[in-house]
Amino acid sequence: MLRSLRLTGGIRFGAELRAPWGLEMPEVKGRAPFYVVTDGECLIELAGPTTEGERHSGGRIAMGDLAMLPLGTPHVLKDAEGSPVVPFRSLLEGADTSSIRPTIHSVGDGPATNLLLGEFQFDSPLATAAFAGLDPIIYARSIRQEDPPTFEPILRALCREQRSHLPGSEAATEELVKLLFIHVLRGEMERRRLEHGACKGTSFALLFDPSLRGVAELLHRSPEKPWTVAALAEEAFMSRTSFSVKFTETTGMSPFAYLTHLRMLKAIELLSTTTCTLEEVAERVGYGSEAAFSAAFKREIGVAPGAYRRGRVAVGSRSFASSA
Repeated sequence: MLRSLRLTGGIRFGAELRAPWGLEMPEVKGRAPFYVVTDGECLIELAGPTTEGERHSGGRIAMGDLAMLPLGTPHVLKDAEGSPVVPFRSLLEGADTSSIRPTIHSVGDGPATNLLLGEFQFDSPLATAAFAGLDPIIYARSIRQEDPPTFEPILRALCREQRSHLPGSEAATEELVKLLFIHVLRGEMERRRLEHGACKGTSFALLFDPSLRGVAELLHRSPEKPWTVAALAEEAFMSRTSFSVKFTETTGMSPFAYLTHLRMLKAIELLSTTTCTLEEVAERVGYGSEAAFSAAFKREIGVAPGAYRRGRVAVGSRSFASSA
């Protein structure tokens, strides 16, 4: 699934901020910003209006914590409640660019907070659908205190490769970004399991549910097969009704909707990386004709497959840098 979502990214900026400070971060579609606190602490909150008088969702992150926003929701970083907030782009002009990674600074004279600002980028128009159901902010707490350590070695290696000019550094960076995202996702699913007894409400949850994981592997391995709910229920050793209810509760979508999602992911990968004809793509993702495939693709993606291939339709995303 992550290969189909075409995951890339990396550490984009460093930040050395002295209180009082506050940064307003814009929405970035198709990207998942993440922050690692290397010294000090700060608040992270969702921006925008509250609903029914509720407080903005968010929390405090301290040294060793990582926070990720899987849907690129607009948000605010600040040292404390009530601190003045400025647009992130307003600090870019004064960024220190003497090293490979630009570093931004604030003008305060209070306690310091140091951050790494990164992003996961998904070059697929289905990224938003894939992450539906995840919390708007996902935390990996005290990553420096893990036993055995996982996150910190990945982050150290990622920073090292992004500073490196050695052969293979770009390829190494791409793989480390994927590894980091996988560990963040695993941690979030484990938290859901411990707090709620199950991982529910997101398409990724299917891969973490012991009773459905076998079905997930079959669907991911062969989405082109003419699967039926009855056949999938048999693979899961459940009745058709029980399977449908369990599947929908776990993923937030019906078995057929999930299968369509996988087929579109595979179609996007084929259109982006191969010279297969539309007829060949249709056959390889489980449609009996090019017309049926084209209709389904346009319904799900919003553009015909031929047009998608020709233009690699942009997903309207902006990185930290382009947000300036």
